[in-house]
Amino acid sequence: MTDRELLMVIGHAYNCQSCRARLLADPARTLAGQRLGAQEREKIAKLNSDSFGSLNTLAAAIGSTTAELYAIMDEPRCRLRHL
Repeated sequence: MTDRELLMVIGHAYNCQSCRARLLADPARTLAGQRLGAQEREKIAKLNSDSFGSLNTLAAAIGSTTAELYAIMDEPRCRLRHL
């Protein structure tokens, strides 16, 4: 199972263009204050715009499943939690 905080960040960025652009432009600065471990931050730092091409591609890039991403993206906190 993938870390819930990682899924929250990635799930929101998948749906929010402005947060995704910020995350891809400067992951370290965008993630300041997020409760993520070094491994999660490393996974996010390796993402690029192609990683967000489909939910399957994104899930594979972070070592998650599409079911985990769908589940977290359905939560109001994920939809409303801007980076």
